[in-house]
Formats: sequence, structure tokens, C-alpha cells
Amino acid sequence: MPGRGFGTQRPSGRVSLANLNESDCVQIGRAIRELLGEHVERYNAESGNNVDKNKAL
Repeated sequence: MPGRGFGTQRPSGRVSLANLNESDCVQIGRAIRELLGEHVERYNAESGNNVDKNKAL
């Protein structure tokens, strides 16, 4: 879903968790955190930075 409706100046995305049961939300949340953690690790490797993924998430 586009995030444009939230008044952002930059392109963004959003995830709707509406109408899902609690166990589905837990699984999706874990998958999102894992994906973002992988992106932080890739960012660190490519940029030479050392962002703590636990603090970034």
C-alpha cells in the first residue's frame, strides 16, 4: 500500500495488519524485524558503518 496519504515528502510504504488474528500479526512482525535486520547488516557491510540493528529496530 502506498504511504503517500500520510503526508510524507519522500516515497514510503506501509503494511496493513487490519483484520488479521493475533498469531498472524506475531508471525508478520517477526518476519518484518528479520527483514529489516538483514537490511541493517547489508547497509553496515556496504557503507562501513556500524549501526546496531537492535537499536535500529
